[in-house]
Amino acid sequence: MNGSKVQAFVGARKGLFWWIRKGAPVPPGLLVEQVLNYGNDEDVRALFALMGEERVARIFSRQTARARHNYSPVMKNFCV
Repeated sequence: MNGSKVQAFVGARKGLFWWIRKGAPVPPGLLVEQVLNYGNDEDVRALFALMGEERVARIFSRQTARARHNYSPVMKNFCV
């Protein structure tokens, strides 16, 4: 995953990533969590184009397998 593409993705969605400083690295897990929890369908499509559906699914599965996570109950149950 290209860092400049991630920065462009985050920069285009300032409402989802308002607390991230410009140019700060954004971990893949945070990208997936924020977009799936708070993004719209266009944001999700763009995330799939950036990271690939399989990688997003792996990250989501790993995060939701833990006892504690930050996904809303609706998102966790919708995607399972």
